[in-house]
Amino acid sequence: MLAEHPPRIQLDVELEAPVILLPQLSTSRNVVVLVLGRLVVNNQITGDKKNSILILDRMEVKLLDMKFGIGSVDLDAEKLLGTCDILQPLSFNITIHRYVT
Repeated sequence: MLAEHPPRIQLDVELEAPVILLPQLSTSRNVVVLVLGRLVVNNQITGDKKNSILILDRMEVKLLDMKFGIGSVDLDAEKLLGTCDILQPLSFNITIHRYVT
């Protein structure tokens, strides 16, 4: 049934993506820091919604302000003490157009 009539869902989502810490060694306080930034997903549905003849769903997915660097954690490995960015913050956008009948 879903194949015949794909769902039409309006999206407007913004999430803080996780920060991932990868230790140099299992006993090391040195870490690689991956900040995945913000995830933004939204869409816009256009067309003849009453007759369902041809509807365009334009979805935009953004990953914003991703960072990559190195740092160190405290003795308990619970807090990030400091970081040094290796790359400038990165962002990318993907736009998907699909026709929904």
